[in-house]
Amino acid sequence: MPVFCNSCGTESREGDSFCAKCGSSLVAMSRVMSESIARRTNGFAIAALVLGLVGMSPLAIIFGVLSLKQIGQDPNLDGRGMAIAGLVLGILGTIGLFLWGSVIGLAVCSMPLGV
Repeated sequence: MPVFCNSCGTESREGDSFCAKCGSSLVAMSRVMSESIARRTNGFAIAALVLGLVGMSPLAIIFGVLSLKQIGQDPNLDGRGMAIAGLVLGILGTIGLFLWGSVIGLAVCSMPLGV
């Protein structure tokens, strides 16, 4: 795979340490590129965030917990912020559903029977 100089854009051979045209270091750039390619976003983290945003609270909690567990075990996985956001949205949504159900239940129970 050819390497391009970050300073001048000249193509260099793989394995070259410095750019032949401007002399800039190519090693640091290739190391950063290889580290960024190796990391990937956890799919469960994405699912947790999306499910939390659309109101599928119990599923958001499940996917958030699963993704945090996987991210903790694999150093090449990203998405911790999305997993936490999905988990928080899922918890808040579940609390909201419980409160809404309680209010509706109380309202139904307090209605007069003859009406």
